[in-house]
Amino acid sequence: MSDIFGNLDNFIERNVSLIKRGYTTLCNSYHRKPPVTENDIKKIMKKIDASKCSLKQLEQSIQLLLSPISSNPFPPQTRRTRRSVQDNEAPVLAVISLDCDDDPTSSQPIFQSRYRRMSRRNGANGAGTQTNVISLDSDDENGGAAPLGQSSAANNSFESENYEMRIKVKWGRGIETFVHRRYQKFDDIIGQLAAKESADKGCIFFNLDDRIVYPSDTPDSINYKSHQFISGRILRTKALTLPASVGPSAGNSNMISLKIQMENRKQPLRLQIEKNQTMSVLVIKCAEELKCEPKAIRLYFDGELVDNGNKPEDLDLEGDEILDIRFVK
Repeated sequence: MSDIFGNLDNFIERNVSLIKRGYTTLCNSYHRKPPVTENDIKKIMKKIDASKCSLKQLEQSIQLLLSPISSNPFPPQTRRTRRSVQDNEAPVLAVISLDCDDDPTSSQPIFQSRYRRMSRRNGANGAGTQTNVISLDSDDENGGAAPLGQSSAANNSFESENYEMRIKVKWGRGIETFVHRRYQKFDDIIGQLAAKESADKGCIFFNLDDRIVYPSDTPDSINYKSHQFISGRILRTKALTLPASVGPSAGNSNMISLKIQMENRKQPLRLQIEKNQTMSVLVIKCAEELKCEPKAIRLYFDGELVDNGNKPEDLDLEGDEILDIRFVK
């Protein structure tokens, strides 16, 4: 049964969401630059047909699972058992609730994890029918906050993705070492050296071999290795800066650019992510840009929460799409 419900969850979360996003994209394309191309329509129809097939298979599996169940939920009782139930407690019902949105305290009995036997000595008789309620795929009542186990797993994922490393910079006649994160910008190291030397940040120049290291670069964008040394020095004039229209990995065909918009910010963030990376990388880059914890960020696309484990291709992201960011208190 767990496999069937797992397939049902995957069907709802993936297929239906993709169809909805595809339809929304189709509508937006029509209103912006009509008419919609034939390929766009074929693409969404293909997803609908695949979802119909998956739904039909799930229906057959559920019917096959439920077919041997007897219409009588109670097994035959002996005279002694029947008398014990009448004297001590009412029969216990097991109710399975699928996608239950109701508050169990208002209309359903509270889940009883164990059967309790009441002895005749205490004189307590069954005042009603006890019910065991098993709620599957029910909505959380904590405002969408992740359970403790999922929250811990998400934090571990962020830490393993944005791990710390030691950056070695040849500075003057010595070597400066900095503890730096994988997606943390070199602008932070430049700021520390500028404060140490009482110099202008714009005059500090970094290079790794024959490559210029810009303040907007990160160890990931320059593919920094622990055995490498970055050369740094103070120039008499301002160092070169990378134009805003050119990203550190603009020549990478596997890289796409996405826009992240917020309510209190007029201009959206423009961040890059590789097509084979998970959306957790985009969350980390947002956190580095906004100087906050990744666990405090939630991304939404077309009004739906983005699963950090998804990849851009799972969300039909091809570049220049706009995502919304919300903060968890």
